[in-house]
Amino acid sequence: MSTVVISTQDVQADVYGAHGEKGVIGGWYGGPLNGSEPRPASRTYWIHNNTSTSLDYDVSLLCLNTRLVKGGKVKKPRDR
Repeated sequence: MSTVVISTQDVQADVYGAHGEKGVIGGWYGGPLNGSEPRPASRTYWIHNNTSTSLDYDVSLLCLNTRLVKGGKVKKPRDR
């Protein structure tokens, strides 16, 4: 997800995975980040642009649709 953050603006950016997927790794590119909150299927980023110009931000979340079962073996999703 890309967004432009205007000078001195605060932005909250939410990124979601598809239904049934779990968010594993989140990331951003573009400038300073005030923080992020990991959740099972999404990630929220808090961005504050403290510069005198607009900044382009890209936020992302890698999601997987694989489940682990007892013993750490990968359980493949059933074919539909």
